[in-house]
Amino acid sequence: MLLLDGTEESLEALDAPPAVALVLLASGFLWIPIVRAVVGRFAPPDAALPRPPWTALEGTLVFGAGALFLIGSAQLFLAAGVLGGLLHMVCAQVLMGGLALALARRSGAPGLPALGLGRGGAPAAALLGAGAYCLFAPALWGVLFVWPFLAPYLGIELEVQQVLADVLALEGADMVIAAVLAVLVVPFLEELVFRGFLQGLLAPSIGSPAAIVLCSVAFAGLHGWSAFGPIFCLSLFLGWLQLRTGRLAAPWIAHGLHNAVTLAWVLALS
Repeated sequence: MLLLDGTEESLEALDAPPAVALVLLASGFLWIPIVRAVVGRFAPPDAALPRPPWTALEGTLVFGAGALFLIGSAQLFLAAGVLGGLLHMVCAQVLMGGLALALARRSGAPGLPALGLGRGGAPAAALLGAGAYCLFAPALWGVLFVWPFLAPYLGIELEVQQVLADVLALEGADMVIAAVLAVLVVPFLEELVFRGFLQGLLAPSIGSPAAIVLCSVAFAGLHGWSAFGPIFCLSLFLGWLQLRTGRLAAPWIAHGLHNAVTLAWVLALS
């Protein structure tokens, strides 16, 4: 869920004066050393992720299966409206995440820890992820406010994404279901697939920094060019959390908190 993908009001709310946007961006990035220090101080002591036991071919099969599912079943799910669209995405991620977990279990002891699902440390990592996100939020909001000024120079046109507008039109139980999916379910599955599986798959070959960048390009690109910059920055942060803590709980909770703040923000505007 993206701050730049909502209603016309959410786009207009990002139209802050350039000076304000730049000051927020600069002050936010001053917090980054503090985020690094805090995470370094409280990260689990055995944070180093073991080498993933799956191969590049197996990784290709996991993402290929997800892509085929999305293409082959699109009409079936989209006919059910916005909740059907959300469930379509969830089912594709469940398929990829299930395959990743199956590969991890098949490979024995190193598999699950390589996904960030090792025993112990998850509650502490979750708290650390929430705290780190709160410290990182000023930098992220700075990017969000600067992005509308920068995007046109990159040839990117900011657009309203209809799916979030449709979510905001939901009421009652349907809104509760959509909120649970957006805040808890989707973040876990996305982190399992991108940070746990794909980042771990790439890191031994190209190095952890390059793996985080490449995963962030893919993650932001799949979310749409309209919000590529902010989502790319968020993904870099989530990838670093996964690498530093060695626990999927940290980026999952940070991602879910970001989606919760986003949803509350656009609901307040609507």
